[in-house]
Amino acid sequence: FAIRLCVLNHTSRREDVDAVIDFIERTPVEAAAVAPAAVTEYDRDVRLEDGWLGAPRVDADVIRGLRLFAALEPRDVDRVARMAREVDIPAGATIVEQWEVGREFYAIVEGTARVFKDGRQIDDMGPGDYFGELAALEWGASFSYPRLATVLATSHVRALVLPGPFFNELVRDAPSVGAAIRAAVRTRMP
Repeated sequence: FAIRLCVLNHTSRREDVDAVIDFIERTPVEAAAVAPAAVTEYDRDVRLEDGWLGAPRVDADVIRGLRLFAALEPRDVDRVARMAREVDIPAGATIVEQWEVGREFYAIVEGTARVFKDGRQIDDMGPGDYFGELAALEWGASFSYPRLATVLATSHVRALVLPGPFFNELVRDAPSVGAAIRAAVRTRMP
């Protein structure tokens, strides 16, 4: 079977995807069919511990140490501490790839990264810098931008990652974050 999924189709629901996967898993295969040389298996039932429910709280001092979050009210710092997760990215790893779909927002806590657009270096980033706001923001009617640049870790990077829906709430509810993100969007928008 061949499957074509349109990532921009906002009408697809989890039930639709599950129905297709169930069909593929349960449909009998002709005895003459030849299995491919390598088969990749994916876990359909992701563990909750791997998501935000299982993530430990981020230290409030780490959050307040980032320029973008320095002026947050204590209640907003607490919200970020509950919703963000810290990730460690090895030197040389691609953090995000241009044109991929993703809704996460990244803020660099430690380390350095290089930004490329269409294969050309356009920026260097370090502690306090952030990226992914264009992809994380909800632009209306469930539209969001794909990643418009590739970000590569040039050293070990520790970053905070915020899920897109929470990031949108924070931009709307926290004036200092909203103002900074609007300014970044004006300079980074294609």
